[in-house]
Amino acid sequence: MMRSFLRTLYLRKGPYAEWYSNLAAGYVARPNQTIAAIVAEKSSKNFRPADELWLAIQCGTRISETMLDIMGVEDFGSVPSLEPYIFSRVFVLAYTGAYEWQRGSGWRRLTGENSQGRANTTSYDQ
Repeated sequence: MMRSFLRTLYLRKGPYAEWYSNLAAGYVARPNQTIAAIVAEKSSKNFRPADELWLAIQCGTRISETMLDIMGVEDFGSVPSLEPYIFSRVFVLAYTGAYEWQRGSGWRRLTGENSQGRANTTSYDQ
């Protein structure tokens, strides 16, 4: 397999092992306290006055931006409350669908299906 896909291998000698990659470390395995940490960090910034502030958290192709398949809105049960933060709505955009948290209402699925092909639009109150 290496012969098929590896064109050049650079070897460097040094006192410490290093790995150079364009992949950032970290991930969100399932919706959990990481989402609340992102919301908390973004809440510390200054924003222009507005009626509502929304935050979109998007999953990407980099390993640090991926999220495993979300089976449904019930997977957000392990996310700590987002009520203390400044955002009125938080959107999580994953490969399997889009989810919304709204202040006072909790989580709901906006679009998509899980791996079993079932769409779910039920709400989950924290």
